[in-house]
Amino acid sequence: MNNNSERYTDLIQKILNDIDQHKDKVPRGSLLLDREKITGIEDVLEFLNALFEAEEREIEERQLNTFVTVSYEDGVRTVAVSLILLLYPKYNELKHYEAYRKLLVRKHMAYAFFHALNNNMFPKGVWFDYSEIHEDIYLGLVEFYRKFYGRFRDNEEAIELLCNYFPQKSDMERHKQEITEALYIHISNAGTPKDTGYAFQGIARIESCIGALPSAFVMELLGQYQVRFVVNNEVCRHQVFSVIAFSQTGDIDKASSKFLLLDSVILAQQLEAYLVQKLAKEFPVGNSASILFGENYITDMLKVYKEPDAYWSKGKYGERVFYLNQKPIVRMLLKKNDVIEISRVDEKRSTECLEIPYSYTDWQLEDYFSKAVEQKLRKFILGTENQYEQMAFSLLYLDNYRGIKNQMVDFNHKFHYDRVCKRLRRQEENLYQIENFYGQSVQTLTCIVGKNGMGKTSIIDFLRESFFKMLRLIEEYGISCKQGYLKEDDYQEYDILDKGARFLIVFQLGGKSLFLTNIVDVRWEGADPFGAGIYNSFNEFSKVAYFSNMLKNSQEEIFFEDTDRQSGDRKIREKREIGRSLRGFKQVDYSETESFIRRQKAVALGLKETNNRPFGANRELCYQFTFLKNMDIEKVCQYLDINENREFRVCSRMFGWEEESFSLRDLKDLDKINCLEQRFLYLPDAQIKYFSSGQYAKFAFLAKLYWFLEGYRKEIERYRHIIGENEFRREDALLEEETALIFIDEGETYYHPEWQRRYVKTLLEMMDYSGKGSKIQIVLTTNSPFILSDILKEDVSYLTGKNEKCFDQTLGQNIHRLLKENFFMDYTIGEYARELIESIMLYLKNPVNEERDRKKEDIKEFILRYYGKPQEPYYAMQLLIEQIGEPVYRYELEKLLDESDVMKEHRSLESLLEEKRRIEEKIRELEEKG
Repeated sequence: MNNNSERYTDLIQKILNDIDQHKDKVPRGSLLLDREKITGIEDVLEFLNALFEAEEREIEERQLNTFVTVSYEDGVRTVAVSLILLLYPKYNELKHYEAYRKLLVRKHMAYAFFHALNNNMFPKGVWFDYSEIHEDIYLGLVEFYRKFYGRFRDNEEAIELLCNYFPQKSDMERHKQEITEALYIHISNAGTPKDTGYAFQGIARIESCIGALPSAFVMELLGQYQVRFVVNNEVCRHQVFSVIAFSQTGDIDKASSKFLLLDSVILAQQLEAYLVQKLAKEFPVGNSASILFGENYITDMLKVYKEPDAYWSKGKYGERVFYLNQKPIVRMLLKKNDVIEISRVDEKRSTECLEIPYSYTDWQLEDYFSKAVEQKLRKFILGTENQYEQMAFSLLYLDNYRGIKNQMVDFNHKFHYDRVCKRLRRQEENLYQIENFYGQSVQTLTCIVGKNGMGKTSIIDFLRESFFKMLRLIEEYGISCKQGYLKEDDYQEYDILDKGARFLIVFQLGGKSLFLTNIVDVRWEGADPFGAGIYNSFNEFSKVAYFSNMLKNSQEEIFFEDTDRQSGDRKIREKREIGRSLRGFKQVDYSETESFIRRQKAVALGLKETNNRPFGANRELCYQFTFLKNMDIEKVCQYLDINENREFRVCSRMFGWEEESFSLRDLKDLDKINCLEQRFLYLPDAQIKYFSSGQYAKFAFLAKLYWFLEGYRKEIERYRHIIGENEFRREDALLEEETALIFIDEGETYYHPEWQRRYVKTLLEMMDYSGKGSKIQIVLTTNSPFILSDILKEDVSYLTGKNEKCFDQTLGQNIHRLLKENFFMDYTIGEYARELIESIMLYLKNPVNEERDRKKEDIKEFILRYYGKPQEPYYAMQLLIEQIGEPVYRYELEKLLDESDVMKEHRSLESLLEEKRRIEEKIRELEEKG
């Protein structure tokens, strides 16, 4: 070792030992270690550079795969952090080595430095000035995050590091594009506890860190957002709003920025359909599709057509203008920061104004999707209002989807599909002859029955997720759909349907029967093929509400936090991002899994507050207080089997609150409920006690269902005043004259049999709370024969795994028969009891002579199993038979016992014992006579 490096002997040894200890984490680079060539610190530094270069090449090769996990790069990061803690304290001594400076700015080492600095990992008392290399290290960090996606916690850390350690005193303008591209990758994953599938502390990181970024970089960052993501995904709107609201935008007015980048974009999309219809009357647009959902970015002009030349101008921050062949047609203008004025314009003046309220703090912007606003926009452009009709499912055929094979579900009995001939036709006779059987608002009710694992939940998931995503890919993203046929290759990369899955679905929309399929050469009659341009309004699609009391058994599915599989192909990655952005549009998830996720994330935040405001409200408490407050006391008592004087308690033990009690009558007192809400509404673990598990499951379900059907309309203004305007969405509720698809997946879970028997009646009673003119289609799955007993036989779909199966009447049917015939059960009694009965029957049957001795031994072992010690066979069998509750079984077994060898032997034994007693009695008499 040379003299110049003698003082680094200890450091060199620590570094080499560290590499030995972690060689499994850097397998490629560690192979380059040749200790014989290590003669000093410079050799070590050169080796470390070679190590990371080799690992970077390996990571790049892995990123070319279809799916990429971060586990390998996690190992490289671990080694980098370990090395940085050894090397950086020696910065002032080693900085004159070129290899040292080169090593420090490598992307994994740059990440390791800022990670260690941000987490106070360097030894106390060690100080070093890294300002002269700050810019180069930061650019190394940028390079790391441009190619590293990671898990959600990595996204959160990326936002924090890229913002907080931005070199304020350096000229970074020439690197603006790389920096904002890296930041966008991770900010686009930012969410809150209520945003499933997003980094739940991401929005909080934006709010606390984005202010460190210069305003020019902020605008470049916002320029990464495409129109399609902002329109389709409220999480993206929340991200954009947070960037605007918490950044240092200099002299740019934030209200105007928000209008330009959010409000005007949504309104442009809403106006597009009507402008296109108007253009079609004046210009030959032919089959040219709108390109608004193409490569349009919110900070630029929004292109609508190439021919004719139609676009929304970038304009000023408070204005967007629609131009047609360079002529202004429609202007959107923000006035006084509280109203948006939409007007037709010509070259000289503005005319015919329409005003829409504007709120700076409203980032959901869901009012723009409402029927009221939509009707105003349509009438303003076209001069007429739209007619809304229900969307409803008619027929579904699925094959090779999540294990489902060759399965048909009939919703309204209007169509038949011959899967062999691949022919779809309308039924000559409509089997659905009793209209409004389930009530005035319920148009159809379908009950799906099957053994566990047959695919009941999978069918629900297809209908509420995959189907709607496909419709929107066709309408908004130009996915080819010719004659109702979708080619698998065209949608596969959006990750919305299993590879190889086959489907055909018939549905009603706009008064028409339409079908969509990915099965080649389907013939049809009585229905029209679905295609782009069929609908011109999102509101024609019914709202979708999903209810389930079940918690998923896959922790990965529940939390989505450690899903680190990324595509190495950028185009595939972008398509999957589109697929994710389509999730949940006009849908609300009221499942227990969703509630659990949101509650657990909020608890994990530990009631962290941002800018002195609560992070989020406890939605379940809002639903439950609304239900108890507005529902008739007698009904609550009936539904939950409680007394009207029942005392409830609400508490949040995790945060030290004492329990507070209340009665149903207390909640009719506005002051009382205000007091309870003020105290508990922002505590994520707060809940109403004390219920059994079954009572709470029913209570939670009814509260959510009531909120969807009526509670939102009654209480939303009060809760907006208390909580704010962005906590609850219009999509969370069924408003008047709207249509809805309600999915209930095994909603009777945890229910007592008597509650299961009343389930359908209770459900249909709740439907009476739906808004005026509402139309509802209900699809429910069940494992309960009690529910089937309240459903018309034509409304029951059986997942049998067979082609066809016919069943008897279900409505009012005997529960035992339903269990035996309709629930694919071999028996209607417990298996343990069935084995006992069959064993008794087996052992009581008289054997042939040569088997009698063997049968006697079997009976002894059988009796020993149940009694634990030898017993007289007849009495032992008789006692077991007496325990059987079903009279028919008991009678037959008693009869069999009376005719068995066991009885014969018992009688013979009794006869011998009687003879013995007589002999013994005679002996005693003779002895007494002497």
